[in-house]
Amino acid sequence: RRVMRSHWTRGCVCVALLALQGLAEAGFVRPNDIVGWWRMGEGATWGGSSWTIPDVSGTGNTGTSANMEVGDRVTGYIFPNRPDATYAMSHDGGQEYVGAPYSASLAIGSSFTLSAWVNANSFSSQPMIIGRMQSNPWHHNYWLQLTNTGYLNMGFHSGATWPQLTSTSAITAGAWYLLTGVFDDAANTFALYINGVPSGTN
Repeated sequence: RRVMRSHWTRGCVCVALLALQGLAEAGFVRPNDIVGWWRMGEGATWGGSSWTIPDVSGTGNTGTSANMEVGDRVTGYIFPNRPDATYAMSHDGGQEYVGAPYSASLAIGSSFTLSAWVNANSFSSQPMIIGRMQSNPWHHNYWLQLTNTGYLNMGFHSGATWPQLTSTSAITAGAWYLLTGVFDDAANTFALYINGVPSGTN
């Protein structure tokens, strides 16, 4: 099963973050709660046919690219309060993605947070930002994605239901955003943030 996946047909991802058990507001979580932290460009190595993306959370969920080229690691970006984060991975077509193999550490059991820096060139493919995928039958166990009109959507599969939330505001193509989704298991609520600003809860 492909567990972690970040992909779309047009756009860049700089940092992808997955935290379990702990909660976050605007994407800030306790370091011990982080189970997946892929900084994409920083530390990425090209192996001749794919990129290896280290997981700096310490849990060992290393990412490997699929259908990507050596030129898909791009530079020249400066992020707010992160002058060291100047690289990103460009997903420029052909179902390109970065995936991590199955790991129990990436399975949700209660509250969780998904967060990523994202720059989308278009929304026509409803780009998936972070998702845990499985087969038999194929579906996403949890996801953070954009709709085809640029709204943020987060949800997960819970037995026969698909609880989810869509943001109250949309992003603009061609600009960088910090996109964050939080699920609070105790309160049974979602909360979405765009650049740290609340954009929907239920």
